[in-house]
Amino acid sequence: MAGRASRRLTKDRLTSWPLYAKTEKKKAQDKLLRGLDKEVDEDDDDDDAGWNDDGEGGEEIYNFETGWKLDGEEEEEAAEEEDAEKQQMEAELIAGLRITPKLKKQLQRAALEVRDPKKAKEDAKSAFVKSRKVHTKMRIISGRFGGVRLLSPDDQDVRPMMEKVRAAVFSMIQSVLGTGTNLPENTRWLDLFSGTGAVGLEGMSQGCTEAHFVEADPWVVSNVLGKNIEKCKVDYETTVHTAYVEKWLANANEFPQSVGGVFDFISVTPPYVKVSYPELMGLLDQSPLIGPETIVIVEYARREKSQIPDDLGPLVKIRDRKYGRTFVAMYGPLGAFEDEYDDDEDDDDE
Repeated sequence: MAGRASRRLTKDRLTSWPLYAKTEKKKAQDKLLRGLDKEVDEDDDDDDAGWNDDGEGGEEIYNFETGWKLDGEEEEEAAEEEDAEKQQMEAELIAGLRITPKLKKQLQRAALEVRDPKKAKEDAKSAFVKSRKVHTKMRIISGRFGGVRLLSPDDQDVRPMMEKVRAAVFSMIQSVLGTGTNLPENTRWLDLFSGTGAVGLEGMSQGCTEAHFVEADPWVVSNVLGKNIEKCKVDYETTVHTAYVEKWLANANEFPQSVGGVFDFISVTPPYVKVSYPELMGLLDQSPLIGPETIVIVEYARREKSQIPDDLGPLVKIRDRKYGRTFVAMYGPLGAFEDEYDDDEDDDDE
């Protein structure tokens, strides 16, 4: 009996073993899970302790591709990747459309004009200044500086009086004054809208002892006018005023002695489309810088002819000549040269 019972017990134990093993396995899993939960809780406590009131520290985030990283690192990397993709797309677009670097800069400037017009204007001005060049095609015609080559901007922003017109103007002045090939000694010249300074320097070359130049463009003053004065070696006999002519005239009209008073010769050679002739001629008409013996030369375009008055202060218009597309009016003493007056005489074209 004992042996039979023993065999039965053993058999029962063997029969129930899978259930027993399954139960023991579940217990072990439950224990393992409880242990893991405890470790996680402890880790959470440690993480919470890592944060402070200043917001320092970082929450870790798991990514299957990159692993554990602090919160925020993924956003930064994503932004960097996005920028790199944009640059790559831009490069491919440029290659596909055959956009040259020059065209790309133009497109960037256009975009900047939309976003920040003020900065775009400043950048364009700076780029223009850097790109400006000069040439030496002009020269002093006659006198003590005859043949000296003058610098002139190689662009359309400065329109110096052409040599041919300048020669005709000085010949006209000398004819009116009866001084032969030179201007009277101890005379003063005021060159308004001077640009290269060619007219005023020509006056000094032919006899004037002092000249004032008024030019608004600082680049022209530094890189053209100032250097031309140095070329002629008349630094001590000349004064340069970097100012808008209208503002300078208004101030000089109020304080004429600040520039030495009356001038013997005044040349006015403005950029036609950038000046108001009525305003300019009105300032000259009231100017104490013009005396009863002053000679004034005014260059203008045909469309401005109706705005050129017959009288200018104490002076009358004694010449009105046309040289190609250029018109020149000369004002002189009242009644002194009435027999010399020519209205719109057409000399040789340009």
